[in-house]
Amino acid sequence: MSRTEGALRLVDDAAEVVGRLGPWTALLWITALPSRLLFAYLASQLILLGSGATTRADWLRRLAYGTLIAWLPSLYGRYAFVRACRHALQSERPPPRALLRPVAAEIAGYLVAALAIETLFWMLFLTVAIPIALAVAAGLAAAASPPAGPGLLEPLRELGRSIGPSLRLVRLLLLFAFAVLFAAVNVHLLVQAASWLASGVAGLDTARWNAVLALHNPLYDLLVLCAVAMLLEPFWLAALTDHVELTRARSSGDDLRRWFAELRSRP
Repeated sequence: MSRTEGALRLVDDAAEVVGRLGPWTALLWITALPSRLLFAYLASQLILLGSGATTRADWLRRLAYGTLIAWLPSLYGRYAFVRACRHALQSERPPPRALLRPVAAEIAGYLVAALAIETLFWMLFLTVAIPIALAVAAGLAAAASPPAGPGLLEPLRELGRSIGPSLRLVRLLLLFAFAVLFAAVNVHLLVQAASWLASGVAGLDTARWNAVLALHNPLYDLLVLCAVAMLLEPFWLAALTDHVELTRARSSGDDLRRWFAELRSRP
């Protein structure tokens, strides 16, 4: 595998692309934030209630439906962000606002693929390994969505065609797994530092917050994970978009034409 197609190069390209997509990253975060917060609250309630969750089944069901409804706009945010990433990978010019207007067939295809993957994810959640693969598939579905076309099965076929070199995806997944751990530690330390500054410098009474901002609090742990997901998601989607574009270029021969053009341009 060449350097230009390695997992580290995908991360480098993603960092460069995300640095040029400030407004699009904000759109991604704004559309994702409500569902992430609702999911963190729902999961924390399920953990705290434990076996007693059945006594509040109706309330938890309504909360779950609300989380699902809030999740749907986040799909649009991913869709628009991936379109901007694809434009940024191909051009130095800023992505046009026209990319905000979804193509009905494209976003419908992405919705079908996303719902299928999300359903399988929660059905097979306890298997551990399969949900990890499906989490990668969810990102690939967003990265492969624009050219997916109409039809119920075509988005899934496009997803299969966009997998490309599996070893590169495994390496990319390992890189982001380390990034998740690193970011989680730093977010926790940042919160603790802010609490210390509030009490030591500003003189505020933060004694009650110490129990809330502790690792034994499920809601706090889930909110930290949500913050980490928000921080890393733009880079994850940009790296997967680059991966999909390389896979498509290889299948169409565009990679060889670009390589030949680079050789001719060298002095």
